Amino acid sequence: MLGEWDDLAHDEPVIAEPILTRVADYDVLRVLGRGGMGVVCRARDRLLGREVALKLIHSGVLASDEELRRFRLEAETVASLRHPNLIVIHEAGEADGQPYFTMTLADGGTLAKRLSDLGHLEPVASAKLVHQIALAVHHAHMRGILHRDLKPANILFDSDEQPIVSDFGLARFAGADSVTKSGALLGTPAYLAPEVASGAAAHTTSSDVYALGVILFECLTGRTPFANDAPLALLKSITEDEPPAPSSLAKNIDRDLEAVCLRALEKDPSRRYPTAEALAKDLALWLADEPVTARHPPFSERLWRWAERNQSRAVLYSMAAMTLFILVVLSAVMNVVMSTEQSRTAEAMHRSEVLRAMLLRDYAVQLMQSPDSMLRALPHLEEAAGLTTDSVLQNQAIQLRLRVVNRLAPRRLAQWKTTTAEPQLAWSPDSLVAACIDGTKTRAYDLQQMREGDPSHATLFQTSPTHALTLPNDRNTPRRRLDSPDGRSVLVSSRDGVILFTAPTALPEWHGGGLLGASFDSQSRLLLAFADRTVQLQSSGALIDVPSAETSAVAASATENQITTSIEKGGIVHVWRGEPQTQELCAPLTHNADVTKAVLDPTRRYVATLAADKTLRVWEIATAMPITPPLPIAHPHFQIAIDGNTQRLALWDEGTVQFFDW
Repeated sequence: MLGEWDDLAHDEPVIAEPILTRVADYDVLRVLGRGGMGVVCRARDRLLGREVALKLIHSGVLASDEELRRFRLEAETVASLRHPNLIVIHEAGEADGQPYFTMTLADGGTLAKRLSDLGHLEPVASAKLVHQIALAVHHAHMRGILHRDLKPANILFDSDEQPIVSDFGLARFAGADSVTKSGALLGTPAYLAPEVASGAAAHTTSSDVYALGVILFECLTGRTPFANDAPLALLKSITEDEPPAPSSLAKNIDRDLEAVCLRALEKDPSRRYPTAEALAKDLALWLADEPVTARHPPFSERLWRWAERNQSRAVLYSMAAMTLFILVVLSAVMNVVMSTEQSRTAEAMHRSEVLRAMLLRDYAVQLMQSPDSMLRALPHLEEAAGLTTDSVLQNQAIQLRLRVVNRLAPRRLAQWKTTTAEPQLAWSPDSLVAACIDGTKTRAYDLQQMREGDPSHATLFQTSPTHALTLPNDRNTPRRRLDSPDGRSVLVSSRDGVILFTAPTALPEWHGGGLLGASFDSQSRLLLAFADRTVQLQSSGALIDVPSAETSAVAASATENQITTSIEKGGIVHVWRGEPQTQELCAPLTHNADVTKAVLDPTRRYVATLAADKTLRVWEIATAMPITPPLPIAHPHFQIAIDGNTQRLALWDEGTVQFFDW
């Protein structure tokens, strides 16, 4: 079908040699041109001694039934029309199996050839030409005939320079069955109406009006509204793009004439001229220098045209209008309602802030139901308290925040005095009893009863530390510590005493030399790489040497799965999917100071940021909200490794590793 469109989109070159020398009583002189189905020749009528245009079928005696039917339909169609600007058929018949019909010879060439030679026509000449063509097309429409292939190549000129609409090979009676099979081409692509080009509708009188608009556009500018050699691209432009204004392609085009042209090219058929006659009437109005219906001129323009015709009265009316205008402006300024609009805007913003604060509060309450997510409720409650001036809602957010802080803070349960420098510490396997062996005396604390308990409870055993707490110096005496098996309690001992805490929030520090990097492996264990090309693995508070083959696991990248971070001056961090600045996953993360590090965890759910104000925060990417308060750091030049599964952080420089849980 695209190939057929290409054939019809371009005129065939004129062939001077005739195919036949004689058809019936006509001597064939030369070929004038070829179309999609037939060939037109210049011939001489032997009986009447006049020259005529003789049309034959390409395939001659081998023509199919459909071609014969279409050929006969064209002859019948043209024979039923009588208009000075429509082609006239003299005779139709068949000679030696070759159907033919003769028409008036228009030897003034085609409009396509004239536009090719001149480039374009003057606006007045264009309007007159399309006005005549539109009246001829309306004559055919009134008799139920659609042309369906209007284009400059089918507009001929006779010896008196009058345009003649020809080539009704694709014409049909409105409402009649088309002789064209479904899917076959109907018309030349550049002149197809959008609804026809998209296949949404068949040809109608409105599609012929669109083709007349294209012809007017081409006469004014020298080109069609949508020019593209690729058929698919051309059809896409016709159905989707707006036509350019003719004045943008050619000079001296009046606004009214441009409005007439663009109305005929409307994509919605209901917005076009309802008939070809309506288009012709608007062109006649423009030629008579009258306002056209295609564009309603503004009041100022209509007033100006009236004033040109009534200059004396225009002066009086203009003075009265100016006085009235000044009075209206002064009245409008005195009755301005800006204060009312501002109060409405402020009220709407207040309602929006209250609603957001309520949503944040409710979401934080949900997070507080689980100990694992309780810490994530803090930033939501902080934002809720700062959003609204509603005292009740604000107090609720503050009270909830205090409840979270109190529940998460390390809590001291008991403190025992010791007599030995190195007391023994132990836990029961179920983490419910903490014990201190001081010489020959054993003391225990029952966590279930929250009081000192039976030291013989189950089997007490000693574990290696997994958390660290900051305690005041005890006269520089070395301290020992012991974590419960469930990690939620810790015993710390020195020479003078033993303290039992619950809910510790920090992990121990390790010290070494030449530390190059750190990351968490697939089992949430921390890997440390040192300058001597060795790797150590942290598990249950101990560093264990592992084979050097796992060294590559240390180089955790923040660009896995095409998730990246970018840092902007001023403390702004962006999280992107794909290449930077392609798709931002969340709102920018805003800090109070410039950010020096931004690291993603392997699950791509969290990002840890280290700022120049020596604070560390963990953010949830899905909500762009901080899920930890700012954690104080010794200096802002640490490297970061983050593990979202166990909610742990590792910070390191050349000689120190620090751990946090969150």
